Amino acid sequence: MRHENGLPKLKISYLTFTMQTHLYTVDGYLIHTFRHSPEDANQLREWLKPIIEKHNTGKDLWIETNENLKEISTSLRNFLNTEIELHREPTKAEIKFGEGAIHYKTFTRNQVGFNKDGKLKRWFVNLDDGLRYYRSL
Repeated sequence: MRHENGLPKLKISYLTFTMQTHLYTVDGYLIHTFRHSPEDANQLREWLKPIIEKHNTGKDLWIETNENLKEISTSLRNFLNTEIELHREPTKAEIKFGEGAIHYKTFTRNQVGFNKDGKLKRWFVNLDDGLRYYRSL
């Protein structure tokens, strides 16, 4: 799932036996890991629930002043700005001029975007050249 601002929806995974709580996008990309004591696990869950609900309804996390929220928002920004390599088939003109190999280009996750389920799109049209680029699965 995603919301109007195009950010991926988030989910939480609690691993009490390892004393870690993980924050993921709905398609499984790790955003942030919290390390905590077993006693703090329930408190962390209660603290994270409204944050995730707020984010998943399209509210902005960046404006919060809480240090932990700054850490989460920085992790989310870093995730969105991570570069991934996409590819495309050559155009007829490129083949004609001898440039018939598959073309690769690097984009950020934020440029590629997310589908309605909150998962990274499998392809997108680059605004610079108007061509469709695909990501490897």
